[in-house]
Amino acid sequence: GAVPSAPSIGLRAMGLSFRNDLGNAAGLDKDGTLLDFNYALGAGYAVVGTVLSDPHSGNLFDFLGGLWRGNAWTPLPSSGGALNSLGLPSKGVEPALRNIAAFR
Repeated sequence: GAVPSAPSIGLRAMGLSFRNDLGNAAGLDKDGTLLDFNYALGAGYAVVGTVLSDPHSGNLFDFLGGLWRGNAWTPLPSSGGALNSLGLPSKGVEPALRNIAAFR
C-alpha cells in the first residue's frame, strides 16, 4: 500500500522557522553541495561547514601503496569512535556562498 505522508512538525527557534528538527551537522556538507539533497530527504536544516576563506586540501595521505590519495578517518573500534585526520578540507568561502545562494 501507499506510505502515508508524515505530518508537518514545523518549529521556531531563535527567531528562525524550521520545517522539522531533523538535519545534519557541520562537517557532512563542507561546501554546501548537498543542500538540495538534504532538503529532498526532508531535513529541516543543514549546517554548512567548516568553510575556510581560501581553498585547502586538508591532510592528504597515500593509501593502497599510493594508488589512492585522500583524507583519513581512523576507526577506533574499542570506543565506537573515530580519529579525524581530515585537516579541514575546504573549497573556500566563494564556492560555498555560491552553493548557498543557488539553493535559496
